[in-house]
Amino acid sequence: RFLGKIILSETAFEPYAYVFDDSRAALADATVTLTAEGETTPAATGTSDSIGYISFGKAAWSGTYTLEASKTGYATVSVDVEIVKTARFLGKIILSERLTIIGKVIDAKTDRDTDDDGTNDVDYTPIDGVTLTLIDADGTQVGDPVVSATDGTFSFNDVDSGTYTITAAKTDCAFIDETVEVLDEDLDMGV
Repeated sequence: RFLGKIILSETAFEPYAYVFDDSRAALADATVTLTAEGETTPAATGTSDSIGYISFGKAAWSGTYTLEASKTGYATVSVDVEIVKTARFLGKIILSERLTIIGKVIDAKTDRDTDDDGTNDVDYTPIDGVTLTLIDADGTQVGDPVVSATDGTFSFNDVDSGTYTITAAKTDCAFIDETVEVLDEDLDMGV
C-alpha cells in the first residue's frame, strides 16, 4: 500500500535553434552540432530546414554545450549555450558568407608612357608562377599559398571579411606587399 504522492515532471524536452545568413534570410542545409562541455563527440547533429529551423530531439538535456553551425561557402560559428528545461530556444545563429579575393600579378615596369602623351603605351605583362600568401591582421597565414596562373591571375577563396596583407615571392623578382580590406562582398583587385 502506498500513501504518498507521486509527482511526475517532464525531464525530456527538445532544444532548438534557427540558422540565418547575413541578410537574416533563413539558411537551409546548414550542419548544426550540439556538443556537451568537455566532450569531443557531438551529442546531436542535424541539418537546418527551409526556414532555418533545427531541433535536437527530445532528451534530458542539461548543462553547457557548444552549438556549432557550418555550411559550405560560409564561416563556421561556434557558441557556448546553457541548456535548462525552462529555456529550450538556443538562439539564432548567423552565418557570414565566405568571400573571394581576385587579383593579377603584373610587371609594373611594362606600364609606362613611352611617348609622353599621357597614356600607357605598353600593356601590363602578367607574371606567372608567383607564390602569393594571405596574412590576416594578426600576422597569421590564412589557408595555403596560391600560385599565379600564366595570365598572372590568382584568387583566395573562402575568406572572411577583414584586413589582409598579400605577400608575393618568386626568384629574381621584387614585390611590394599589398594590404586589402575585404568587406561584405568579393574583392576584385582588378588591373
